[in-house]
Amino acid sequence: MSPVAVHFGAGNIGRGFVGLILHRAGYEVVFADVVDPLIDGLNSTPSYTVKAVGLDASEEVVDHYRAINSRSDWPVPTSSPRRSARPC
Repeated sequence: MSPVAVHFGAGNIGRGFVGLILHRAGYEVVFADVVDPLIDGLNSTPSYTVKAVGLDASEEVVDHYRAINSRSDWPVPTSSPRRSARPC
């Protein structure tokens, strides 16, 4: 089972920078955001591609993530019954 990291913000920096770093480090990333189209878009596909541009252009696929609407989704669904999300 992979460790889980929650990142607040599923925009370009959240997905393309922070999410990519966490994915490379072996984390299952949970994106939390309040923008419905971002959450719906992430939940509609099992992966997304990060494209680096420039002289060393490259593409990298990010998968094994979840996306929740932090305005309405509670608790965070998990694959393990031992973990639960509770308000701080």
